[in-house]
Amino acid sequence: MRPLYDNAMDSENMHHEPRHPIRVAASRAGLTPEVLRAWERRYDVVSPARGDTGQRLYSDGDIDRLSMLARLSHGGRAVGRIAGISNGELERLLTEDADAHAARSPSTETHRDRAIAAARDLDGPALYAVLSRSVLSLGVLQFLEQVLVPVIEELGQEWHAGRVGIAREHTASVTIEQLLAWLIRELGTAPGAPRMLMATPSGERHALGSMIAAAAAVHDEWLVTWLGVDLPAEQIAAAAERDGAHAVTLGVVATCGCEAPRAEVEELRRLLPVRVPLLIGGSGASAFSELPGVTVIRDLQHWRAQIRRHSPTIRS
Repeated sequence: MRPLYDNAMDSENMHHEPRHPIRVAASRAGLTPEVLRAWERRYDVVSPARGDTGQRLYSDGDIDRLSMLARLSHGGRAVGRIAGISNGELERLLTEDADAHAARSPSTETHRDRAIAAARDLDGPALYAVLSRSVLSLGVLQFLEQVLVPVIEELGQEWHAGRVGIAREHTASVTIEQLLAWLIRELGTAPGAPRMLMATPSGERHALGSMIAAAAAVHDEWLVTWLGVDLPAEQIAAAAERDGAHAVTLGVVATCGCEAPRAEVEELRRLLPVRVPLLIGGSGASAFSELPGVTVIRDLQHWRAQIRRHSPTIRS
């Protein structure tokens, strides 16, 4: 029997073993490969090993250090001034910056309250400004999960209760769509990313949920093609074949209680190759939970877990 301490030693050795190519290292650290190369060349931030073919290989320890440098850089610190300090000092600076940020930043509740107030006032520019500041203050994922989704749910409940009119709901929807379109453009996607096709099926005209999912997917290194709303199964399947999609996602807010939406989803699943997963999200997605070959998305965290599972980049 191997002594218990061997496992700890193996874990420590693996932490320093150079085994990650530059694309993986950059993605995990929150950088692009181009920025990582530039930091190495200018500041010698890490010293990757070289594989048999000359490929850069990074250890988990390298990635930990790069991640700390990236977070400090995004917070406003110049990389050239911190590139040579120890990991312990980097951790101290991160804690210092986080404490200062928390002291001056509005809470997620404040962001939500300000967004809902702007929507109630029919003030599209104010709503856009509040939401864009929230993204910059909280980061993409925290913004989506803790601000935007709750704001949309709150406005939806108020609309159904008759406390928010159609004009306010429409103003908020258009503004949020514009904000999400900007966010998706800003996030961008690296070349060679897995391809995701997104649409809503025939009869479904609500796009917000799908755009939120698209922003999260782009953040997680997917190249997303948004086909639009109210599309028949054969057109979605044809686009998936043409684009070489690795996954297809449908957004469904509500079903009409008839067989048409179910028939559309069944037809799409039949037309898609077996290897291409079909995911369905939205408040109406549970109606399709019994269909074979379909994954129903429960929430944003479940969505991220599923697309990571289906990413050919991550699997390889």
